[in-house]
Amino acid sequence: MHRPKIALPVSQHFNAVFPGLKDVVDILVVRNIGRLAEMDAHVLPKVYHTNGLIDLQFAEEMNEQSLKAINRHDVGYMSFDLGPSCLDIKLNPDENDCFWPNHLSPTLSREDIMKAASQRLAKIRKAFDGGISLENLDYHKGGAYEHVCEAEFISDALRSLGCGLALDIGHLSVTCFSFGIDPFEYIAKLPLELLREIHLSHAQGDFDMHAAPTEYEYGILSFLLARSAPEFIVIEYYEQPEAIIKENKRLFDFLNRNN
Repeated sequence: MHRPKIALPVSQHFNAVFPGLKDVVDILVVRNIGRLAEMDAHVLPKVYHTNGLIDLQFAEEMNEQSLKAINRHDVGYMSFDLGPSCLDIKLNPDENDCFWPNHLSPTLSREDIMKAASQRLAKIRKAFDGGISLENLDYHKGGAYEHVCEAEFISDALRSLGCGLALDIGHLSVTCFSFGIDPFEYIAKLPLELLREIHLSHAQGDFDMHAAPTEYEYGILSFLLARSAPEFIVIEYYEQPEAIIKENKRLFDFLNRNN
């Protein structure tokens, strides 16, 4: 079995957990442009991840200055959410802080989502020649997640846009719960030959709670690894530093046992 690398998010606990994980992690996942320079002190490769490719805030964040910083600090790979399905969003505290249309921003058609994604990526690719993947979102009603969580749309979008797949297992679980479908049937419709990264955490029902992964998520991970060759896996748990260390070492042992 192909052994993926382990990537560590540069979270609020990074300085507390990294000394205990130096021999475990292979890659750093930076989610804040302002922390790129700080990470130059470490010899590990850096990747950059941020949120929705389609919303207006993304267009503002990924400006010329940001792209110059990404190149200056030797980031070779980026990933973004494939979505949302409206341009102007806010967080809805009544729905677990999921995306919600802001100012009655309409839900875009499939064609308009693809047009916006293509335009955003074309701008980025003029300044960045590294790899790009798009992440599946977690479906919620309300208008901000239409189309983009459908496996068929994800597959078509990745192939059309020339991007890899960043598969979030927590998001997958929420989407399958909301759609009332089996996760393994959903996975079967995804282009696993494009899978480049996996985000590993536990979700409960329609709540992407970013809890530590359970045996259920490891079962899905095993299923994926038997059918694909992702480059790296990220534990998306951000609470207690001791538990972050424990969970990354658990993943390390799991990968070594199954390699």
